[in-house]
Amino acid sequence: MKKSLVMLSALVFMSAPAYAEQKLLITDVLDLGQSEVSTAISYNYSSYDFSDNAKIYPSGTARINTTSASCSAATGLGHGLQISASIPYLLSQNSSYKFETTPASSVSSKRDGLGDLTVGARYRMVDEETAPVTLVTGLDLKFDMEDSDHGGTGTTNVSPYLALSSKASPNTRVYAYYAAVLRNHGASDTHAIMAGVEQGITNRVTAVVEAGVNFLTNNDHLKNTDEYGINLATYLQMYGNLYLIPSIGVSVAGSFDRKDSTTHYGPTHSAGGALALYYLF
Repeated sequence: MKKSLVMLSALVFMSAPAYAEQKLLITDVLDLGQSEVSTAISYNYSSYDFSDNAKIYPSGTARINTTSASCSAATGLGHGLQISASIPYLLSQNSSYKFETTPASSVSSKRDGLGDLTVGARYRMVDEETAPVTLVTGLDLKFDMEDSDHGGTGTTNVSPYLALSSKASPNTRVYAYYAAVLRNHGASDTHAIMAGVEQGITNRVTAVVEAGVNFLTNNDHLKNTDEYGINLATYLQMYGNLYLIPSIGVSVAGSFDRKDSTTHYGPTHSAGGALALYYLF
């Protein structure tokens, strides 16, 4: 399942500091004249069992290995406004399905290619300089540009979000985040809620722990389900405003059924990691 990548990639790109001091990118808005770039590579492994409630088709196990990369850039327009753009590249996604038949049988598939472009904007509504918290709202738009048989998703996504952070102590920040991903073509929408803690360890090392849940709505073929995950990351100040950000994450998604058949999908277990570079100009 690709949805576990959403939480992992969110941690990678939202938890990076924007300055040499400890600062959450999730609620940071670039000032006029500032720009940032980031690039990341990630790996994710997922597995789940499937069965036929009517006992007509064989049961089995699915395993999916996904390796992807991404690049993003943003610039500040002043007055608390920032714009951004990002694009992923699916390096490889290998899916295998093993059936419980006699003799055993299996099928596999592979896809790769350029992903869909996403553009976005965010606005700082409240700042910690004048209030106890920082509150940021934003909107991302992902275009349906690439074939879903390659690196695309086959949908256009509209993603409004709201992020809140507060400094609990000189070296500790807490944050919460809500995002909706609204998809066309009858695909499931996603509502994500995440909360995390950013702890400064040294002047150059900061650790982040984040937990979250994704709620996926019904679509034309599948019933609703949810997914719970936890992510760990460390961002390391390499030189000036250049940061290296390794992260790992695990998640479990609930079981669900198809509407148009008697197929049942068991819980999906996922684990992955990512390595990102971030630089502020």
